[in-house]
Amino acid sequence: MLIDKHATLQCLGCIMKKPSLLEEYTLTQYDFEEEQFYAILFSCVYNLYNQGVEIIDTFAIDSFLSRYEKQYKIFNDNQGIDYCDDAIRLAELENFSYYLERLKKFSLLRYWDSCGVDIRNIYDQTIIDPSRQEQQAAKLDATSINDMILEEEDLLITKAKMLYGMDSSRRGQLAGKGMKELKERLKEEPEFGIPLQSPMMTTIARGARHKKVYLRSADSGGGKAIPNDTLIPTPFGKRRVGDIKIGDYLFDRKGEPTKVIGVYPQPKKKKIFEVTFSDGRIARCCDEHLWSYYNRWDSHTLHTSSLREIINKGIKRGKAYDFRVPVNEAVDYPEKQFSIPPYIMGLLLGDGSFRYNKTNKALSYSSEDNYLPKKIGEIMNWKVKKNPSNNYSYYFEYSLDEQIKQGHENVWVEEVLKDFSGLWQKKSHEKYIPDIYLVGSIEQRRELLCGLLDTDGNVEKEKGRVTFSTTSPAMVEGFEELCHSLGIVVGIVKDKRTKYTTDVAYKVTIQTDPENKLTLFKLPKHINKIKDYFEKTKGKAIHKNKFISIVDIRETDEYVDMTCFTVDNDEHLFLMNDFIVTHNTRTSIADICNFSIPYFYDTDKKEWIYTGCEEPSLFISTELEEDEVQTIIMAYVSGVPENKILDGDYEGDEEERVDKAIEYIATYPLYIEIINDFGIEDISNIIKTYKREKGCHYFVFDYIHMSAKLIAEVASMSKGMKLREDQTLFLFMDTLKNLAMKLDIFILTMTQLNGTYKDSQIKDETMLRGAKSLADRIDLGEISLRPTSAELECVKKLMHNMYGVPIPNLVRHIYKVRRGKLTKIRLWQYADLSTGRTKDLFITDNYYNLIETEVAVAQIEKVIEEHSESLDDIQITDDEQQEATSTLLGSMPFDF
Repeated sequence: MLIDKHATLQCLGCIMKKPSLLEEYTLTQYDFEEEQFYAILFSCVYNLYNQGVEIIDTFAIDSFLSRYEKQYKIFNDNQGIDYCDDAIRLAELENFSYYLERLKKFSLLRYWDSCGVDIRNIYDQTIIDPSRQEQQAAKLDATSINDMILEEEDLLITKAKMLYGMDSSRRGQLAGKGMKELKERLKEEPEFGIPLQSPMMTTIARGARHKKVYLRSADSGGGKAIPNDTLIPTPFGKRRVGDIKIGDYLFDRKGEPTKVIGVYPQPKKKKIFEVTFSDGRIARCCDEHLWSYYNRWDSHTLHTSSLREIINKGIKRGKAYDFRVPVNEAVDYPEKQFSIPPYIMGLLLGDGSFRYNKTNKALSYSSEDNYLPKKIGEIMNWKVKKNPSNNYSYYFEYSLDEQIKQGHENVWVEEVLKDFSGLWQKKSHEKYIPDIYLVGSIEQRRELLCGLLDTDGNVEKEKGRVTFSTTSPAMVEGFEELCHSLGIVVGIVKDKRTKYTTDVAYKVTIQTDPENKLTLFKLPKHINKIKDYFEKTKGKAIHKNKFISIVDIRETDEYVDMTCFTVDNDEHLFLMNDFIVTHNTRTSIADICNFSIPYFYDTDKKEWIYTGCEEPSLFISTELEEDEVQTIIMAYVSGVPENKILDGDYEGDEEERVDKAIEYIATYPLYIEIINDFGIEDISNIIKTYKREKGCHYFVFDYIHMSAKLIAEVASMSKGMKLREDQTLFLFMDTLKNLAMKLDIFILTMTQLNGTYKDSQIKDETMLRGAKSLADRIDLGEISLRPTSAELECVKKLMHNMYGVPIPNLVRHIYKVRRGKLTKIRLWQYADLSTGRTKDLFITDNYYNLIETEVAVAQIEKVIEEHSESLDDIQITDDEQQEATSTLLGSMPFDF
């Protein structure tokens, strides 16, 4: 069998002994699938850890599996209890990484073997001679997994080319044959495709042409660098930035898990800047970090700027702060199993006494009346007893025989807090919220918050303000994290007085939407105060807490290692330390809307414009879900910011415009295909199907990258050996180009950049992530980036006579145009992130010399006529058609 039983025992024993290894290393059920018994044990440990069990021993495993008849039988048939005891006893934590690599090697060998790959050159199961077995084991130890994968690479390339290379349909002929006819045809019908969204880009590229592939590349990680030692929230609790890997999950602004699809350690240490927010939170990042924010005077349009740009603009205008970062919604951690219900834990942390002695170990509870003690008794099924010597003190007794332990009826502190011994004997100023309660589900954390506020919370009668008080520094820290994870803004004030045990108390002010305040309490007296306040303020405008302002930025002298992430959500936002929202950018889908939907709302003219382009087109997404693509399309066509559509928060005629946009989108032939895990064959079949069945000639594929299925597809068809990333991606691009040629279609696709672009003034194909050879098979290549400060200084000198022209926030570096005269140039634009629209500003070469352009008016008018439905059918006037053409062409939207 292809299994190392000793390595398996060691790995299982180590994760039982130290479950946190499951976060530090990548382990899956597939690593243990050779024997069902091992797979069951791993799944059991994994599930126990994710449920919040802090100590995983043989008893915990046996108890968990006893609920599953089939798995429990396999466990017992394999003497599972003895095996677990041995695994824990023999586990060598200091050698875990060695045994893990052994385990992974055999997992890889099993995979290859299942694909029919001859693995005997690496590991021959038929060897029975002890000395040869020993030599083979030593060789396997000395061979890294990467070395195993890269073996026979050249053979794989040849095989993959045979499998995936398109039929080139070679044919020989005299060079001059048909040349005269070609010349005359080009006089009548110049080679020019349908317009792109940008008129200047249409001129540069000669439109979107059949048989062509255009490649647009963008920054995948730069601008989001965070110090490696920063702790950020994940569905499995807080983790160091430096430990996050591709495939892990962070949280997006809505509090939902979002997959990490790119991790980019920065090659050089970066200087730390500390960004302070209005509620006291502090984020540490570099000055290139991108922040998404709302302006003080525009709470609907989401803008993005680097920290350096924010510093240069100044964070205040007058006495008010300009940059307001959106507050996250409640973070969706998985539900946990707790020995103490969260609401009860909150009550006990507030007014329970965890102090005891040898003669009195009972849990006592202080309360001005019996309302909360009775609540505890009802939920825990305990009898409530009042202390006869103290009117405000209560204790509890077990009410069921099976609860009565070791001959005593009183509920003891040690028994209630059996899983949280760190709280035993703690005084009020030493209490804290156990970490596991801070990562419960949304409902569990709300219950915990209710318990804490029912005891140590208050509602100010006149202002309706909710506060929480404590003398424990650890408690206030945990309370703050709890609120932040629920999307609640808090402010903390220290009260230093000698009357407190620690000479300091903390008052936390809770700032949340009015409708949420009633959900913060269960205690009637607090709920009634809030209702009274609502009654008094009925009809008054009430501030909603959706933002926190940047109030200070401090440059430090500290340089540290940092890492960037790309995350898989439509906003490309993720939560940092203290649940602060940060941003990643993505390529818009504006061009495909321009190909297929002939109407869009002009926000300057305040009217709908007809463009004439209604070509059947397909957008293939590997990241976004269908509804995420749909809201971007709605925003582009209607001109209504996407965040307004997401929030359902419209002004004026905006909802009417969105409804009209939906009518147009539904009428015209724009299609969406979602495929999260893909191979070369998948994408080829999708394109062929939509060309054949829907008549699509225009395709956008977002985006070229390595996927699990792509890797497996190439490996399974090529004797299991793995190509390097650059070789696999080149094969993919080669397939796309051959499809474009063979099917007579246009393909626009995207890819990411490697880290070298930051240090280069000239941006070209050498910066493409994975392989610069991708550019060998494309007809147009561009790199879209935010202008650097140095670049903006150069173009500002050109703009001194350009009145009314905004400062560009996007520059498109055009490094290749096949059959085009404009190349090695830069197109400067102003991009509206909220709608996906761009405005052309001007073109320069790579050395900031202005370049004059003329849009081929007659050519584009001809394309519009050929690709539009009959103007008579839609009853559009000549004047309207002329206006539509002028709008589309608009070669220079500003006068110089």
